[in-house]
Amino acid sequence: MSTNLTSLTKDTHLIEDCLEYCKKKKLLSEKQICLKCRFQCDLVSEPENTDRYIWRCPICHAHISVRNGSIFERSKLELSTILRFIYLWAYDMASYKNIRRECNISSPYVIAEWTASIRTLCNEYFFRNPCQIGGPEHTVEIDESLYTRRQNNADGCAEEPFWVFGGYDPAEKDGFLIALPDQESNTMMLMIKKYILPGTTILLDSQDAFDRLGEGYEYLTVEHFIKFVNPDSKSNINQRPGQRIWREAKSRNKNECGLKNSLVDTYLTEFMWRQKFRDDTFDALINQIACIYNFEQLAPPDSLVFVKQEPQKTEEPYNLVSS
Repeated sequence: MSTNLTSLTKDTHLIEDCLEYCKKKKLLSEKQICLKCRFQCDLVSEPENTDRYIWRCPICHAHISVRNGSIFERSKLELSTILRFIYLWAYDMASYKNIRRECNISSPYVIAEWTASIRTLCNEYFFRNPCQIGGPEHTVEIDESLYTRRQNNADGCAEEPFWVFGGYDPAEKDGFLIALPDQESNTMMLMIKKYILPGTTILLDSQDAFDRLGEGYEYLTVEHFIKFVNPDSKSNINQRPGQRIWREAKSRNKNECGLKNSLVDTYLTEFMWRQKFRDDTFDALINQIACIYNFEQLAPPDSLVFVKQEPQKTEEPYNLVSS
């Protein structure tokens, strides 16, 4: 069952429940090893700490944060607040007004910092899982579109628009968007070979956009002013699902008043990530955080970990008195 805001608030209302929730979702480590002593630390109460608990080494008594090695490590916000922020971002409700009301975060810097951190997770996902769509018996729609950047930069000079190349596989409901350095046919061919599998039937707006397609690809040509019908599906191939995706991407760009040069790739990656996980965005993001901040990989082998043994009580010998 997908997580909703009501259930998330209930599960993380108390700090003890929030810690258990984070451990269950593998957002926090269930154990901590002292790097100096190689002994397993104890979880002890610390009322003055934001999280109310800390790890303490039983040998050297060093204190280690329960956030150590997690996505929460550098933040001073409460864990429940960060989880609400992640939820609002996941479902595209992370406006400044919503964040201030639901999370009680008034600092634009903190909001921007966490937004950038989550977008980095989207980039990391596609770095670990390169996008390739299509294949035999698949049709991929491709298109190029002109995007307008932010109207004025810090110097008051207008920035040039940029071209975005995209592909979409309606059967898999998966696609990609990538900023192009130019509109040269060779550049587009490189993008096709990088993101689309051989054997794919490619549906494009105009044959003029390409001088030729590489071996292993078929292609169809669509002119918007002519009604073409696919003889196999009897459907109008001018009414393509990919067009809706690209319209949504451009609409989002307009809503954000364009983009800075440095944000183009992160914006497109975020949009692709949302499209891929649109059915269960929050849980997908939580699972991805757990995968990236993998505590099992960071932990030393069990053979190098020592556990402090409590001394066993020995019974006093009986004093035998002869009568």
